[in-house]
Amino acid sequence: MTAAGVGQNGSLYGGGGGGSWRSGGTGNAGTTGAGGLIRITYTLEPILSSPTGSATGTSTASGSVSTDQDNGILYFVVTTSVTSPSKAQVKAGNDHTGTSASYSGTSTVSTSGTQNVSATGLSANTKYYFHFMHENSVSGQSEVSTSNIFSTYTEDGRPAVSTHSPTEISPNSVQGQGEVLTDSGSDILSRGFVVATGTDALPDPGNTDPEVQSVYSLKYYDLATGTG
Repeated sequence: MTAAGVGQNGSLYGGGGGGSWRSGGTGNAGTTGAGGLIRITYTLEPILSSPTGSATGTSTASGSVSTDQDNGILYFVVTTSVTSPSKAQVKAGNDHTGTSASYSGTSTVSTSGTQNVSATGLSANTKYYFHFMHENSVSGQSEVSTSNIFSTYTEDGRPAVSTHSPTEISPNSVQGQGEVLTDSGSDILSRGFVVATGTDALPDPGNTDPEVQSVYSLKYYDLATGTG
């Protein structure tokens, strides 16, 4: 017997013994045909790619992921941890600790490509991640795919930022980093930082020319959302 190739939907096909065979279906048991021919059919798990997540309000978010198959169910959870839950945990609506996720849901997959989902009931000004898992119609499960970090809008509509601890400290310089976590749905017109000797000398965030005691430098940069 000879065998060659993989057909559509993961079916093996080939020939031998003076004949040939081919199968394009999924979930069929192997059979022996005339002349000693053998057909073996197996199922490929879905493959997910390009997971995304973004806030749409103080308690809402949207997510998307692309799949290479056109059937089954897309399971997803929203959690506050970048650690991906297991396939079983995503299907059960839990985070990686086995606790109920901040949000969980399902979406019927009828076409391959980008699948769009949404989440509600989230907390304001909080960092989240989407975690996706696609189970096809014959119970083949994809690997869990995790989105980028995103932050829901603040209650007062202001942007939310995160400041990281300084590094590369020397007598004359210091490396500082921060990121805009959310623009809360409005354009950010100015970004910057101020270096001071203590936290008791923080500037008014609405003042672009603050009078701050012991300020060493004040400089504004054009940074995109999510960059340091």
